[in-house]
Amino acid sequence: MPAVIPGTKVQEHSGNEKAMVFSCVDFADEVQKPELFCIRFASAERAQEFKKAYEDAGEKNAPLLAVAEEGAEAEEKTEEPSDADKAAEELETKAKVDDDEKAEGADA
Repeated sequence: MPAVIPGTKVQEHSGNEKAMVFSCVDFADEVQKPELFCIRFASAERAQEFKKAYEDAGEKNAPLLAVAEEGAEAEEKTEEPSDADKAAEELETKAKVDDDEKAEGADA
């Protein structure tokens, strides 16, 4: 099910009251990418109904987006280090210990 992201705009296409242009994130190819779409309706009334429904969906999704962003921020803060991060930290610690041992040997 597609989701309308808050803040996206829908507008009349080049003065044609039966056509609307809008942008959204497309996942059709399982890759997130912004796209621009145009829809032509049978009547200007239908086009205005679409515009209202699109804008209403954006407003309804705003709280959901805020919750998702908060969750992502919390996840970033509590995320455990990756194996690569752990290995890099181990190498850094080992290099520091080796440097300390060399320094002690030079002092003796």
